[in-house]
Amino acid sequence: MATTLVNMGVVLQQQGKLAEAMAMFERALAIEEPAYGPDHTEVAATTLSNMGGVLLLQGKLAEAMAMFERALAIKEAAYAPEQTGMAACLNSMGQVLYAQGKLADAMAKFERALALTEAAHGPDHAEVASNLVSMGQVLHAQGKLAYAVARFQRALEIEQAAYGPEHAEVAATLHRLDEVAATLIKLGHELQQQGKLAEALAKYEQALAIREAAYGSDHTKVAATLDAMGAVLQWQDKLAEAIAVVERSLTIKEATYGPEHTEVAATLVNMAMVLGDQGKLAQAMAKLERALAIQETSSGRTKVSATLMEMGAVLQRQGKLADAMAKYERAERSFAAEFGSEHTHTQDARKKIAVLDGRIAKSSGAMPREHPTMPTGSGAAQAEPENRNQRRAAALAAAKAARKTKKKTA
Repeated sequence: MATTLVNMGVVLQQQGKLAEAMAMFERALAIEEPAYGPDHTEVAATTLSNMGGVLLLQGKLAEAMAMFERALAIKEAAYAPEQTGMAACLNSMGQVLYAQGKLADAMAKFERALALTEAAHGPDHAEVASNLVSMGQVLHAQGKLAYAVARFQRALEIEQAAYGPEHAEVAATLHRLDEVAATLIKLGHELQQQGKLAEALAKYEQALAIREAAYGSDHTKVAATLDAMGAVLQWQDKLAEAIAVVERSLTIKEATYGPEHTEVAATLVNMAMVLGDQGKLAQAMAKLERALAIQETSSGRTKVSATLMEMGAVLQRQGKLADAMAKYERAERSFAAEFGSEHTHTQDARKKIAVLDGRIAKSSGAMPREHPTMPTGSGAAQAEPENRNQRRAAALAAAKAARKTKKKTA
């Protein structure tokens, strides 16, 4: 009867019916304790551990730990220290400690569980992979990313051999590996905004290595990482390397999504910016025109407007001032319609219009048009940066200003 109740509780737990599952486990415990005694391994191995698992899922961490501690005490009294009967319980205790933020204590439990499991089953058992994943999660939370990756990658190899590449456990470990890659990309982005470009690139390269190993060289997550690398390489004036990286991203996205996808358009814009820095303005414009054609049929107004701004900048550098003005004015109208006239995107477009209007007037000898909506003072129209180094400096200054504003409002 107790075994049936435990089995029913497990099913209910898997269905997410935690209160009902707990009721079944409590009924089973009420039968088992009088039958076996409160310190019997049957009680510890099944019911107490299952009850602890439900409490962990419910977020009742102190209660869950009490259950696992009682189960572990029973097992330690019954088994030799090297037996694996304790490994699952230690792993569960580690999960509670991890949830409580007690990372060092959690790691100690996971390491002990791993040692027991490896001793009993060998280094390539599926239970070993489970322990390794738990350890990787702690290391990730501690910021020890290289060590976390090593654990996840070893776990992935074991799971793929044990279950096959399509199994849910494999997918879960791949996701955790990708979470580390995502953390590296976030760190890289912060470093990039601080102007620490070499350090940022190193983070992106680490993320790329993880994603290539996890997904293969032609996955869209690889392409996204290549896009980030291309931006840093562009800022470093390593334009040939930047264009190679972005071209690889474009190839992946076209093969995966097809040539008319918005992700393809985004990479075309990135490529155009590098080509523009190389002085290949006609090629840059061709990429932007293709990107715009995609975006106009499938993207929101914001992406279209941003591409129009890039097109205006290229046309302005080509000396096609009237064409550039048309792009900027269209972008300004689009930004204003979406965000309002006071939004920074709208104001940026208006600044470019005012600066370009002054250049057109100067070249023709006419008076510039009035721009009554333009801000004055520090926000007034300023000359467009003429080269990539100036643009990079402007971007860094804007990022620093944004961080200062964020700190003041925090």
